[in-house]
Amino acid sequence: KDFRFHESGSYELNIGPSNNSDLGPTRSALSARWYDFWRRMQAGSQVEYVAQQDLGSVDANINQSDSLAIHSQYQRASGQGSQQQQQPQSSQSAHSGGRRPGRLRCLDTFRGLCLVVMVFVNYGGGGYWFFQHSTWNGLTVADLVFPWFVFIMGTAIGYTLRRSLRRGASKRDAFLSVCRRSALLFALGVCLTSRNVPLDQLRIPGVLQRLAVAYFCVATVEIALVRAGQPEPQPCRIVEEQGQLLGHWAIFLTMPVAHTLLSLFLPVPGCPTGYLGPGGIQANGSRFNCTGGAAGYIDRLVFGDWHMYRNPTCRRTYLTYVPYDPEGLLGCLTSTFMCYLGFVAGRIFAHFKGADYRAIVVRLCFWGIVTGSIAAGLSGLSRDTGAIPINKNLWSLSFILALSGLAFILLAALFLINDYPRLAEPLWSGSPFHYPGTNSILVYVGHELLEYYLPITWLPPSSWQPAGTHAFLLPMHLWGACFWTLVAWILHRNKIFFSV
Repeated sequence: KDFRFHESGSYELNIGPSNNSDLGPTRSALSARWYDFWRRMQAGSQVEYVAQQDLGSVDANINQSDSLAIHSQYQRASGQGSQQQQQPQSSQSAHSGGRRPGRLRCLDTFRGLCLVVMVFVNYGGGGYWFFQHSTWNGLTVADLVFPWFVFIMGTAIGYTLRRSLRRGASKRDAFLSVCRRSALLFALGVCLTSRNVPLDQLRIPGVLQRLAVAYFCVATVEIALVRAGQPEPQPCRIVEEQGQLLGHWAIFLTMPVAHTLLSLFLPVPGCPTGYLGPGGIQANGSRFNCTGGAAGYIDRLVFGDWHMYRNPTCRRTYLTYVPYDPEGLLGCLTSTFMCYLGFVAGRIFAHFKGADYRAIVVRLCFWGIVTGSIAAGLSGLSRDTGAIPINKNLWSLSFILALSGLAFILLAALFLINDYPRLAEPLWSGSPFHYPGTNSILVYVGHELLEYYLPITWLPPSSWQPAGTHAFLLPMHLWGACFWTLVAWILHRNKIFFSV
């Protein structure tokens, strides 16, 4: 039988003589207040109660669709103290139990929402311009998804990795795991971009490759700087919080600074220094071979023309012929910094979950306002005339700060809706986006491999005229997103999860 617990509820579990005489008589009772062990809940496949009594101990396992591990020490009613006295005991029990931290439903929902939008956009977005990537400067719905994936990945690192290392996990094992996952992601990305491409023309940069680089950098720095086996510091003010991450900030702030300096001051043969435009016929063709400025020049120098993306979004409008890769080397610097900003969000969850839930919302909103304000200042709230325009092709500093600001605010809103414990029932469970969020790698790879096959997409009879209209494309592309959501739901229902 499944049970739904509510905040501040009192629960009692009695185990007595069974009708089956083979089991023999047993006696035990478990009583605890929901408040005492709320913050030690986590997602998974089992609920475990460990109740200590004068007569001994009993383990009661209740299988559920979500795996929860709750270690609760039994206290008689006469011995229970105030909530303030019980919370430190709960924290100590959680650390000594060595269990995995609970999944954040808001994070799975955010990831799943990004996945569903990504599938819809990659399949064509109904043919609408605002579901296509920006030609060069500017921002559309399609430009939001990939950067938010980078941010979410950083949040997961900040929430889970540090807690694991604080509890004494081996740094060596953690680093080997990071290396393995990064290598698998990178290799998988190269495989996905190799369709109908000769081996001597394989595209090296790519989406999963960029994720692998950002993940490796942020996780490696965290492993190197965290003090393994030390307890999590007590909640404190924002300035003191970030003071504990001075080493991280010193490393990761160099990345956007280096990106900006290289973009603005690296000499590019045949092009004006600091040029950030699309090249081609822009500026009357005077910068025809300067697509991407320093970013494009570095990629062509390192990878060569034949190992890069050859159909950038600016090609049709500006008639460019020079290859340019939006997932190139220089953009790895700012995407890694964006991953670190996601890491900051994950640290907020790890630091305050179970102690002060309002502090989580306040801090997420604070960082959202700070990063968004800096982005507004850099871009001048203009598409083209700001000091550093918002540009997804270049992964400009204003671009990653603007998207990080939106991610902080959206994550705070989803936390209030999905995970806020003061509500007896969540305002929204996250369904259906929660399901693809728990099987993200399968949905991403699957939608890439099966894009042109039934029953996902199809072509109408050749005699049917409206084949390229919104009326034909929109239902088909919406169905593609719904199809992969349905697949994720079936896998979730059967407890099948894929990860790298």
